[in-house]
Amino acid sequence: MAKAGKRRLPLDEVFIKDKKVSDLVYGKFQIESKFTEKGEARIMESVKLNKSQWAKDLGLSRPTLDTKIKYLKKVKLIVDKGDYFEIPEFGKTYFLIPDATLRFLVNTGNADVIKVYSHLGALWALDKTEASFTQRQLLTTLGYAANKADNHKKVEDILCSLVNNGLIEYKEVRKGKNVVKFLTKFSHTHKKKV
Repeated sequence: MAKAGKRRLPLDEVFIKDKKVSDLVYGKFQIESKFTEKGEARIMESVKLNKSQWAKDLGLSRPTLDTKIKYLKKVKLIVDKGDYFEIPEFGKTYFLIPDATLRFLVNTGNADVIKVYSHLGALWALDKTEASFTQRQLLTTLGYAANKADNHKKVEDILCSLVNNGLIEYKEVRKGKNVVKFLTKFSHTHKKKV
């Protein structure tokens, strides 16, 4: 069970690697959800799903939002119970993210930013002194082809956004033909507007 003020994001392949899974839509469900009175599950009342507003908030068309919600149901990241949606604790490995940070990342509208942030957070949690990754490893983790320039640009943009907003810092070290990025900072506090 996630701690109060935090959300539990799965780190398994269904969430991280499946490109059809929208981290932004899933994040929106997480933000709008609450624990049941007994604290056994996280739920969101169906009336909170104002599709027109959600589509606007997420920069999606209504049909695209419907498709993304349908897919989240298909892979059981959310379960439609009629009057409410249940957000099950999915998978054995997960990353806890503060509500405010998750809301900020959803509001960026940058697809896959939550997946990347969660993955890097898990690396940081394992070893703060040697948490490292290559762009190719990150692309593979996300389920993207590492031989396409557009995919590299997408990951570069996500990393730039995370750095510019004060959520991560890293240094690059060239090892042969590869450039390894070593995390030097991982934060749950994003920069406030100036």
